[in-house]
Amino acid sequence: MTQLTTPSGHSARAAAAFLGSNILLYAVLAWLGRCAPTPFDRTLLLALGNLCLAGWLLVKAFRRERFLHDRGSSLALLGWSAAYSVTYGAFVRWPELIPVWVVVAAQAGAPLIAVFLSGDHRRYPEAVTRRLFQSSPLVFLVFIVWLEWRAPKHTSSTPQIALAMIVLFVFSQSCARVVARNVPTPFWAPPRLALLNGVVLLGLWSVLGHAVPRIPVIQLTSRVLLLSASILAIQALYLFALSTMAPFLSALFMSTSVPISMLGDAITNAGPAHHPLSLWCALGFSAATGLVSWASANQPARKRHPCEASPS
Repeated sequence: MTQLTTPSGHSARAAAAFLGSNILLYAVLAWLGRCAPTPFDRTLLLALGNLCLAGWLLVKAFRRERFLHDRGSSLALLGWSAAYSVTYGAFVRWPELIPVWVVVAAQAGAPLIAVFLSGDHRRYPEAVTRRLFQSSPLVFLVFIVWLEWRAPKHTSSTPQIALAMIVLFVFSQSCARVVARNVPTPFWAPPRLALLNGVVLLGLWSVLGHAVPRIPVIQLTSRVLLLSASILAIQALYLFALSTMAPFLSALFMSTSVPISMLGDAITNAGPAHHPLSLWCALGFSAATGLVSWASANQPARKRHPCEASPS
């Protein structure tokens, strides 16, 4: 009988990877909104950043490494790329149609739903009480979504946009979980995903009405290089954490993007002001997540039955 890799095995490194990935993602999105003057420039910069990272594939090709892995992970990679391109392409192209509460709602509920949709909940058969305990801090996020939904003045199309964003986030994170558990290393997927993302985003930039970039060539080049390195770091940290942390606990840490974004907006005065109770709930969620992580890491590891699926 073999030992199951439980949250106590890699929880500290995986938690740090999740937090690092979410903080870096927020910083990149905030930086992207300020360094490019128009939505067209932001879309082009995001596309070129992904294509620059995809250039690593040329080096890999000389090593005779296959572009795709097995069929399941290949389809998941394609699905992840499509959802990523539509989600972030829409975010940088039409920021006025995607208010803060929509992004918060999508990031709050998607990780937990993706655990079930991807089948990851079967990798670690656990008692219902333990799953409920590990998911309990999400109550704070539900209250945040309710507060954010009540705060702004919505248009009639906002609920449909919110539902579409939630579906895209769920699908994207479900595909990411499939990729994380099937590919050999956390660095296998980023350049392949970046190639697909770059092609799709460049296509969207062309179809939706491209414009001449207002950024000088030297600045554009330096920003593309910086963005490509950031994308690699974000995706590598994200995939490493997904592959080494138990599903329900990882869903909790993935949702830390909500308080990170809200606290970041409050500190930098970026975007609309949040409800004061939302900020307190964000702090409550962060504290509860730390408590649940500490308690889960100190629980004894459970022996895995030989018939259970391997987490890898």
